[in-house]
Amino acid sequence: MPRIASDPALDIEPDFTSATFEGIRNRIIGNTQLTHDEAANELATGWQQDRDIRLAAWTLQVNEETRLAAEAAQAERELLEQERVLLEQEAEKERRETEKKKPKINDFQAGASVGDTLTHRPSQYAIHKLKSFEYVELWYFSPDGCREAADEAKSAADSTFGFTKVDDFIALKPVAAFKPSRKVIQDHSLEWRQFDMAKNSFLLYMNKLKWPEKHQRAITMFFMNVVSHPQRSEPFGERALLLYAARVRRDWHDTLALDNAFDISVFNTTLLKNLAEEVWNKLRLESLTELAMSSQGNGRESHTSSHRNQARSSTRPTRSRSRSPARNSSGRLPPRSSSPNRQRPCQDPKRPSQDKRPFQGGTASSGHHACALCLGRFAHNIHKCKSDLLWDNKTPTSCRRSAEGRLVNAQGLQLCYDWQRPNGCASTSKDHIHECSGCGNTDHGAQKCPRGQEV
Repeated sequence: MPRIASDPALDIEPDFTSATFEGIRNRIIGNTQLTHDEAANELATGWQQDRDIRLAAWTLQVNEETRLAAEAAQAERELLEQERVLLEQEAEKERRETEKKKPKINDFQAGASVGDTLTHRPSQYAIHKLKSFEYVELWYFSPDGCREAADEAKSAADSTFGFTKVDDFIALKPVAAFKPSRKVIQDHSLEWRQFDMAKNSFLLYMNKLKWPEKHQRAITMFFMNVVSHPQRSEPFGERALLLYAARVRRDWHDTLALDNAFDISVFNTTLLKNLAEEVWNKLRLESLTELAMSSQGNGRESHTSSHRNQARSSTRPTRSRSRSPARNSSGRLPPRSSSPNRQRPCQDPKRPSQDKRPFQGGTASSGHHACALCLGRFAHNIHKCKSDLLWDNKTPTSCRRSAEGRLVNAQGLQLCYDWQRPNGCASTSKDHIHECSGCGNTDHGAQKCPRGQEV
């Protein structure tokens, strides 16, 4: 049915008795006996019926339009609600992202006082290593290592940054936080007191950094087995136990990374016995080397002394009984002859001349310059010294000697050898790296290094 434009109830019934409808009335009357009034009534009845039909259709049409309008309004409200929810979700997501990027600070206990003692804090490098479950030397957790970290924190500049991963983000952190110390001492070279104090701090930070309980118990039992082992009472027993602790702990970290680690709390007596034998062999070799060097030094001194005495006796002038030398027949003094009995002072062929004195030529007090590698002033060939420990046989050297005999630092750079001499080096060339071969500082050479053997 076509759409009804207006409400039929508002239509006005026409006057069917008027002249306008006379023709229609005549057609209705036709051959019938109806009057004009009756014909008008027929027309009015038909109009009323038609209006009733249109009123019903109008009611249906209005109801349908109302329903459609309500559904459209509901759909629009739902769409607006969805848009509002999406906007709220986006705003919440942005808020969470912003919260993640904000620096977080934990809560504190109101009214709680600081403890009576404060634990020394190791360097950021050591904490980063331990947090990453990687191997790190115990020296970093000793009082010496913590003090060195505090001094470095005061003097080091934090202007150099590097990339690091924090959770799911890439962040910038000071490079100094991941730089190892140049003064680090390997575990096997620590003193027993340093080892005992450092392992306590090490275990404390393992707990703070949330290591698994199983791993904490194992490493704690490992240290207890080391410090309470009866080998400590034996000669050089602590040295053997330090070597055992250093190698076993490093191997444990290596195997942890490979996912086939052993139980470090189980003590291997056979391995300790082998390492103790290794310590003894090293001590025997050091003793033999020291004895040989001492004998060689005494032989040289004796040989040099005999040559000097011979030179003094041969060059000492003999007194003549006559006040004037004898003259020849012509009354002239005889010419000076090169008598075989007249000798010049003897020069030791093994001692270099004054203008070609080697680097180890003595000082006025010690007799030896410091070795540029081990910083020792004892008698040894400093030009071929390849020791990996300083003169005290405990501290690792800061440099190494290359295959060509050059001094090379930890970064692989060749150091200026003249800089290590007493007079230093005046060159300003970039090829001359003026860095102490003993400690790495640039304000002095090996002869003035505080780590060197005292005169």
